[in-house]
Amino acid sequence: MIRILQPIIIVVLGVLSFYCTESKSLLKTSEKGQILALKQLLLEKTDPNVQNQNGETPLILATKFGYAEIVEILIQNQANVNLVDQTGKTAFHWSVKKRFLNIAEILLEAKTKVDAVDSNKKTALVYVTKIGHADMVKLLITKQPNPNLQDRFENTAFMLSVRNQQMDVAEFLIQANANVLHRNFLGYSALDDANKPSMEKIKKLIEEKIK
Repeated sequence: MIRILQPIIIVVLGVLSFYCTESKSLLKTSEKGQILALKQLLLEKTDPNVQNQNGETPLILATKFGYAEIVEILIQNQANVNLVDQTGKTAFHWSVKKRFLNIAEILLEAKTKVDAVDSNKKTALVYVTKIGHADMVKLLITKQPNPNLQDRFENTAFMLSVRNQQMDVAEFLIQANANVLHRNFLGYSALDDANKPSMEKIKKLIEEKIK
């Protein structure tokens, strides 16, 4: 019986080894920006949603390294834009963190979840408050994200924009109806951070909002 099954087992193991190698190659080509090799692997029906040990997909890797054309090719071949890595981040999170506006636009057109939260309950909008990318904020606002979602410390994007002194971002969020009076788990609000001489402008905007 074992002798009969042995050839079948060898074939099955060979097939599994082949697909494993192909999947690893797709991850590598996405990370290295190798377009021709990527296209060939996709023609061979390699799974575009394979993940490495860190949960990264070809789409996430291409996004992290700024390969917009590869991002487009993967999406055209049914890459799932909402898969997450081990930190809970989607490709969209990474496009914002890495300041790749063109890739963020591609992912939004592909219906990525604009309010997706990572393992720290942070949305892409929260990450914008750290980098202060005004054009990225404008792009996000057009997709009507929820400006009042809270991270694990109950901070909102508006609170963090004020704390990080990203005035342009804070103004955009006020226009998007951010709750300027929200308090985090320590009881602090954006107004507490705005009570500094260098932040008089944003303090006035907050006061006008709450009138």
